Amino acid sequence: MPLTSFAIQNRLFETLQRKGHEIICPNYTPAHWFESDVFSITSAGYSVEHEIKLTVQDFERDALKGDGSKHRRLAAGDPHGPKYFWFVVPEGMETKITVPEWAGLKMAVVYGRSIRTRIAKKAPALHSVKVDSKVLDHVRGIFYWRFWNLRRK
Repeated sequence: MPLTSFAIQNRLFETLQRKGHEIICPNYTPAHWFESDVFSITSAGYSVEHEIKLTVQDFERDALKGDGSKHRRLAAGDPHGPKYFWFVVPEGMETKITVPEWAGLKMAVVYGRSIRTRIAKKAPALHSVKVDSKVLDHVRGIFYWRFWNLRRK
C-alpha cells in the first residue's frame, strides 16, 4: 500500500473514531485558522489538528504557512487553533526533523496492505478552550454540502 495523504487520513479517521471523537473532517479550514489535513473534535469538545507531511521539505515549508504566523499562533496557544496539534510523518522521517515543543508527532507505518500510526511524541495541550457550537454547526454544514456535491458527480 502506498503511503499517501489520503491513506493516512483514512487511517486517522478510523483511529480517532475508535477514540470517541465526535467529528472528524479531512481538509477542513476552521474560521480564523488554517486548513487542516484532519480536523477533529473530541467527545469533551476540544479540537485536534493532524498535519500530514510526507517529505522533510514539506515539513520545513509548513513553518512558512501564513508567513510563519501559524506556528507562532500554535506556540502561543491561540484559542482559535487546536487544543492538540500533531504532525504525522512516514516512519523513518522522525530522525530527520525537529518537532516543535507545541506539537506532537505520529509516525505512519505501512504493514502489508494497511497503515498504522504510532505516537513518537505526545502532543501537549495548547489551551483549554472548547469548540464553540457555531463551529460544530459549520463543520456539519460542510459535510452536508460535500455529501451532496459528491452525489451530483
